[in-house]
Amino acid sequence: MHVNGEMWLTPNWFLELTLRQHVFTVANNLSGSSPSSINASSLETDMGFGYNFLMTDDFWGPKFQLSFAYSKFAAHVDESNPPAYTSLAFSGTALGIGGSFPANEKKTVYLGGRLNYFFFPSVDESPVTSGSSSTAQMSSFSLFGSYKLSEHVQIRGEILYEMFSASFSGTGTRPESASSASHNVFTPAVGVEYLF
Repeated sequence: MHVNGEMWLTPNWFLELTLRQHVFTVANNLSGSSPSSINASSLETDMGFGYNFLMTDDFWGPKFQLSFAYSKFAAHVDESNPPAYTSLAFSGTALGIGGSFPANEKKTVYLGGRLNYFFFPSVDESPVTSGSSSTAQMSSFSLFGSYKLSEHVQIRGEILYEMFSASFSGTGTRPESASSASHNVFTPAVGVEYLF
């Protein structure tokens, strides 16, 4: 489930809030660990602001977008014995670069994309740790298109790829050591946008 809200303060400045919830099951491949499959969920929260560089005098024309946001991705996994996976929470400040343009003369079809680069990301691990210290990496990329049905309603399709990875060093508290962990999230989505 994805929910996104954007508030236009001016034709150029905007605020945005995004929530993404995923629910999934992973196989327990650790020998001697039970249960054999583990339920997991993730919640991603993005809060930020940005600026639209309009290529023409028309707000609905082509635009280049620069944004800053704080992002947190928290993946929770059910317990297993002995622990096969840990719950991980990644967070960081992102610089977003993107843009969009109308794909037809009537300006009913739009195409665009965005790339987010994260500064100094961090990761927290629970209930046990894989190492005494950790480093994190985060990145995301999306391509989207929208079709304007009416003045207030648009259909939007998006392909989103996100990568969250952590490297561990030293001695942790989990019985089975791990040097790294990652979440790679590929999401094709279709939804409805309503313009107030």
